[in-house]
Amino acid sequence: MKQTITYLRLTGRQIVGFIKKLIGKAKHQGTLKIGVTIGFPPLFAITLSYDAKFDGRADNDNKKVAKTG
Repeated sequence: MKQTITYLRLTGRQIVGFIKKLIGKAKHQGTLKIGVTIGFPPLFAITLSYDAKFDGRADNDNKKVAKTG
């Protein structure tokens, strides 16, 4: 049981790291596509996907604006 929990914890960390890499690339490229396929090959397959497109520019609300006046 302890080995199973340790394995799941490490796998979860690897998946989170992978997702962070995808999001980091999406910030620069302006696109993000995530898909999951679940199926039993001879009978059926269900694919769920999500596509998002960004303008490719990062919004920086913390940018200092020069004071005028």
